[in-house]
Amino acid sequence: YYLFSQLFKILSYANTPYSAPSVTNNPYIDHALRFINSHYADKISVTDVAKELGLSVSHLRNLFVTELGYSPQQALIDKRMSVAASLMQSDTAMSVQEIADACGYVDQGAFSRRFKRQMGLSPTAYQKKLNEETE
Repeated sequence: YYLFSQLFKILSYANTPYSAPSVTNNPYIDHALRFINSHYADKISVTDVAKELGLSVSHLRNLFVTELGYSPQQALIDKRMSVAASLMQSDTAMSVQEIADACGYVDQGAFSRRFKRQMGLSPTAYQKKLNEETE
């Protein structure tokens, strides 16, 4: 189980595009987005991103909101949900727990709630919908 989750984590790095801008007018934001893109599966938080940059969480948040119009937390959530949806599309045999783990969530329940809020369907319902579309 552990080896498979690590394999999917590595594959998700290679196959999932990130929709956030790659170049902004602010090197802190660019660095933060690269860090999020590289470490989303490592169970990081916005505090970890701020520490990586040597900024306070509130300063990082202000930079994001000013430059991009959304918070670093939302950038992290968007990345994780994008990866989750991609994993569900590419490997219908993965369990919700495996997907949650590959996206940096320790708690499957928290992942499921966030996924439903973000995507409009629970992970199970989303997988079922994908399976029906492919049949």
